[in-house]
Amino acid sequence: MAYDTANARLLFTDATGKIEIAVKDGHRTLLATNAQGETLFDGPIDTAEQLSDVPDDIRKKLEWIESRRKTELVDAPEPAAPLKGELVEPELAGAFIQ
Repeated sequence: MAYDTANARLLFTDATGKIEIAVKDGHRTLLATNAQGETLFDGPIDTAEQLSDVPDDIRKKLEWIESRRKTELVDAPEPAAPLKGELVEPELAGAFIQ
């Protein structure tokens, strides 16, 4: 199985809201909303200048997500297929990555 990292979507949800990172044709965008669904940031995050526009608390979460993605997804071996009927869900201390 190959991952299409040029076109992907990652959703992180916790008690404070949601962070969605979308990649289309190799360009990353970030949509961050609070727990009430209000948009806190919506824009590109490809360059250092673009990242500087992201609020500090959201940027810290983004950095955490990116560090996890790099160590757990990019360098991970191909996932084993779950057994038929087996449900596999991540556990991340109250956070959910989709």
